[in-house]
Amino acid sequence: MQIRYEALPARAVCVWDVDGERREVVVASVPAAVTVGALALAVGGIAGTVLVLVTARTARRAAATGRGGPPGPAPAPDAS
Repeated sequence: MQIRYEALPARAVCVWDVDGERREVVVASVPAAVTVGALALAVGGIAGTVLVLVTARTARRAAATGRGGPPGPAPAPDAS
């Protein structure tokens, strides 16, 4: 006896042999719409994370090269 997990549609299938005949029973399943929705949210989360990381890296690089960021100190007044 073994249990096999399938991704689309998400389900768990129990498989065993009885007298040389293979039998399968679906033990648990999830509707395809739920699986597709979960995959869409996962992809959106990954894309959002990448976007935030790239934006932060670009801002850090711009600040290191002197572009953007807060202004520096004002020049000293002329003593004459």
